[in-house]
Amino acid sequence: MTDESRGPRWPALLRRRRRWIIATVVVLVLRAALPLVLRHVLASQATKALHTRVDIGDVDLSLLRGGAALKDVAVYASTAPAATEDGVPAEPPLIAWKRFAVGIRYLPLFRKAVRLREVALDGPHVALDRLADGSLNLQALLHPSPSAPPPATPQPAPPATRGGSWTIGIDRFVLSGGGVRFRDLKITGSEPLGLAIPAIEVADVSFQPGVYGEPGRAHVEFRSEGGVVRADARVALLEHSLMLEADLKARKLPLHRARVYIPGVGWNDLRGEIDAALAYRLRTDERNDVRGLVRLRDLVVHTPALEQPALAWKRLAVWLEPLDVQARRATIGAVELAGLSVVVDPKSRNVLPLLDGKAPDAPAEEAPPPPATETEPKSAPWHWLVRRLRLDDGHVQVLQPENPLAVAATLTARDLAGDATEPGHVDLGLGVGSGTLHLAGALRVAPPAFGGTLAIEHLALPELVAVAAVVPPHVLETATLAADLQVSAGLDPNGSAAEPGAARVRGRIGLESLRVVGTDPKAFAAGWKLLDVPIDDVLVPAVLPDAPPAPVPAPVTIALGAVQLEEPYVQLTRTADGRLVLPPLAPAAAPTPPAAPPPAAPAPARTVAATVGSFVLARGWVGVIDRTVKPFFSTQLNPLDIDAHDIRSQGPTIGRFNVSAVSAQQGKLEVSGSLGTGDGALQVKGTRLALQPFNPYVTSFSSYSLAKGTLSVTSNVKLAGGRYDTNTYLALHDLALQGAAGDSLFLQQFGIPLTTALALLRDLNGDIKLGIPVTVDQSGTQIALGTIVLGALKSALLGAITSPLRLLGAVAGGGDQAGSLEPAPLPSLPGRPDFAPEATEPLRQLAELVASRPGLGLELTGQASAADARWLREQALRAKLAAPGLVGSIASLPERAARKRVLDALTARTADQPGELSAEDGKRLDEWVAALRAPSPDELTRLARARAERAVAVLRDEHGIDAKRLIVRDPQVDASGGKPGVRIGLGAAQ
Repeated sequence: MTDESRGPRWPALLRRRRRWIIATVVVLVLRAALPLVLRHVLASQATKALHTRVDIGDVDLSLLRGGAALKDVAVYASTAPAATEDGVPAEPPLIAWKRFAVGIRYLPLFRKAVRLREVALDGPHVALDRLADGSLNLQALLHPSPSAPPPATPQPAPPATRGGSWTIGIDRFVLSGGGVRFRDLKITGSEPLGLAIPAIEVADVSFQPGVYGEPGRAHVEFRSEGGVVRADARVALLEHSLMLEADLKARKLPLHRARVYIPGVGWNDLRGEIDAALAYRLRTDERNDVRGLVRLRDLVVHTPALEQPALAWKRLAVWLEPLDVQARRATIGAVELAGLSVVVDPKSRNVLPLLDGKAPDAPAEEAPPPPATETEPKSAPWHWLVRRLRLDDGHVQVLQPENPLAVAATLTARDLAGDATEPGHVDLGLGVGSGTLHLAGALRVAPPAFGGTLAIEHLALPELVAVAAVVPPHVLETATLAADLQVSAGLDPNGSAAEPGAARVRGRIGLESLRVVGTDPKAFAAGWKLLDVPIDDVLVPAVLPDAPPAPVPAPVTIALGAVQLEEPYVQLTRTADGRLVLPPLAPAAAPTPPAAPPPAAPAPARTVAATVGSFVLARGWVGVIDRTVKPFFSTQLNPLDIDAHDIRSQGPTIGRFNVSAVSAQQGKLEVSGSLGTGDGALQVKGTRLALQPFNPYVTSFSSYSLAKGTLSVTSNVKLAGGRYDTNTYLALHDLALQGAAGDSLFLQQFGIPLTTALALLRDLNGDIKLGIPVTVDQSGTQIALGTIVLGALKSALLGAITSPLRLLGAVAGGGDQAGSLEPAPLPSLPGRPDFAPEATEPLRQLAELVASRPGLGLELTGQASAADARWLREQALRAKLAAPGLVGSIASLPERAARKRVLDALTARTADQPGELSAEDGKRLDEWVAALRAPSPDELTRLARARAERAVAVLRDEHGIDAKRLIVRDPQVDASGGKPGVRIGLGAAQ
């Protein structure tokens, strides 16, 4: 073949293929120009649609492979300023990425299937802000422009054509190198959060069931401030449900930025890290649960008011097994909390400072109530179960004005459930200083019930009382509580069912070293060494929520065993104004709460039936100071012992009891007896009780003073049928009273001076003994018992004084007032110092009285009367009539025989004979006597003195009375009347 023959073929060939060449050139031009055009069009349309500037760096097309990519895309805020002169943006974009690529498979399109081979997003970053009004900044990109026409009303979609619908699936989605920067402009104090998204991978994702044979797979990874979250999931759209299986693992997720999103608290710091390993399973209408572990480590919460953390712990771990949303059942395999530290402030508005909220914002206007809607049916309640709960190394710090109270806590529990028929078990331990509290037993949450033991050892109460603010600080100085109790409240200690609704306690409670003081411990102090209370049974019926209703509450029964109180003491003081000094038992008054609505009618009060097997008080001490009198009264009882048996509140009744006490001056007081319902017996015996300490009362309320003396008392009291019968016997030993002003008052009341009365009351031993019977029946219940006793005491005193004088016939008058308590005068022979024969017996009785009353003395006053003067003048006349030469002097008498008759009569009277005369002779005698000189006052005075001295001689010589106890007073002469004799006055021996 020659060149000529080959030459013409090339032009022909070119002519034949020119259309293909042109088409190829056009394609190449379009391929080169299309990305530029698309970049411009897409950027323009996106800017128009989003109402903000959108930059697209490049558009990469891979038409043969069905791929397209947008590179260096940036979406700016509508308010962002323009770029600078060198082209650098003045503000970072809201949304940006380096490359977004989509690859599609062509062949599935012929089967009405859109299959995206791959969707890749490289380096996406989003600047997300929550604005002050609560909206997101990205929402502005979706709002229509104000100048844009309103959207057209959507038309109903045409009915689907036969032949099936399109399906969509994504073979693979990959996001790499992404990040989100979030700012919350609504919350004050929030800080920007950076979230790194290293990778998100998704495979076989479909939007209709059956596109892929296997479920879709996804892997997501987030990182933020050292924390990592990784999630792997399998998801599938089934015919009528959704299947999702997701496994999430998180490590060291920080909590500090979550602080500002916790409502109602004013925390200024929140630190901690979250770890988690969770598995979530979802199948619509069949399963919806999550299980796994969530752990919160190194939690620390600070509040502005506290320097130390308000809440902290080392580790909190929760195992879910599982949390079933479908069945509304939460099964917690275990909860472990280690290193808990929490602050409690009992005086704060919130007991937990952790819950102290921020200052409330100004109240917004209340929105109108929403329109009434049909009542939605209540959802089924949740059921929960905690298989195991454990708290280790817990600490509670209770704030106080001085030193905080530290409480250590440990807790273990198992099988706690909200609706379980079988109870769980709890074991709680608390430590306060050297004291411990241990609570262990069966526990049911709903309805609440507990059965177990409570053991308390060496628990100091002052700190706890100060925390509870029951009494002001420093009132309770010391007290140590110990207890060993069995508690049954709906459950027995072994976990079986107990009496429904009732609470029962048995065991023992002890309180040691109690000391309560007032503002001045010297004015008030009380306490004891040991109080031991055995509790045989305490039953409170119908106290739990599940108790059956009753119209009248059942009584509370309390049965105590042998109660012992060792070495109790109390110091009491009465102030000058009569107030008893007591400690301030009420705490500071709280602000007055707003008035409450009127209460409903009160429920019937419970009755209490209490019994005490025995009560023993050993070695007690009681001190009393009374400043209402001066000098101050002060005394004490030490020791004080009480022994009582079979004590019952109903009545009340006491089987038998005995009280014994010793006074400061070693006097003893014993009280014993029994008390029944409507009857009883009481015996009181006091021995040598000192009276001198009570002298301030005597001097304050009377004109006397007690120099010395002791009191012994024996009293028997019987109670029967509303009647009190008492017989009291008093014995005063060595009593010495002083005070002249009191003598006159006593004289007015009893007719003799007090000193004389005391002398009469004293027996041979110097004691004063009184018997005081008192009877009070129902008719006398309106009369004060003190009035009855005072009247009985006065009658007894008056009887004791007058009883020895009645023997002398010296008491006149009646009732309870003595007319005269002096013995009758001893009669004397007229004109002579000798006693008349009828004075012999009164003299003997008087001597016996003086001999039986060592303190009694006699005051002897001789008396001369007109009878003495007559007798002396008659004897002077007799001497004249009998003297020689008298006949001449009376020779002129008409009847000489009258001389002899008068003389004989006067002679008979000298021998204490009647010496009677006729009226005429008597008249002559009177005339003769009147003519004689009357005895001089000196003569009568000597006669009266001689009579008193004669009485002294008789009592001294014939009856052995000490002359020192016999006092001769000045004689008394009554020339116009009276009787001759010796007046006896009673007084105290000198």
